[in-house]
Amino acid sequence: MAAAATVTIGTIGFFTADLSTDPATGDVSVEVDANLNQAVNGLLAMLLIAGGSGLSSPRSMLLDMLEENDERHITLVYGARNLAELYYHDVFLQIEAQQANFTYIPALSDEAADSTWQGFRGFVHDAAKAHFDGVFRGHKAYLCGPPVMIEAAIRTLMQGQLFERDIYTEKFLTVADGADALAKSPLFKSI
Repeated sequence: MAAAATVTIGTIGFFTADLSTDPATGDVSVEVDANLNQAVNGLLAMLLIAGGSGLSSPRSMLLDMLEENDERHITLVYGARNLAELYYHDVFLQIEAQQANFTYIPALSDEAADSTWQGFRGFVHDAAKAHFDGVFRGHKAYLCGPPVMIEAAIRTLMQGQLFERDIYTEKFLTVADGADALAKSPLFKSI
């Protein structure tokens, strides 16, 4: 039996602009690579790293895992430029307060210096590195966001002893990213 997941789709680039809705039901169907299912299933702790609107898939995965009473530890490291762009911040704080197996680490890369923000300032991959003291062994990582964030996160994870077999990616592309952005990370070996 196929598992169902809730995914929020926003029109932000050339891929989502081509999505269409079934006029009879209003449903949108999206096929997901089976490797993403492998990221969710298993025994290793989950590390979700998201940037900007790349939060939609990790958020859906998180909510599904919690609904299924998944007992693994789940860490969401979510980056945005500023607090106004940090989607679902209060929701994740609430989930963290209620779920012993969930840790939420927000990171802001361009928050005003005089703001009251007390959380991590910098890029999302640096926030993950700081939280885990640079060691990611024993995790499965799911990365979702713009190509430059994905590459920086892969580099950080691999330096911290997490390798290709335990890293899954979903790049959020715009027309400006071009076709080269769809290529497999050069940090991963060719198989």
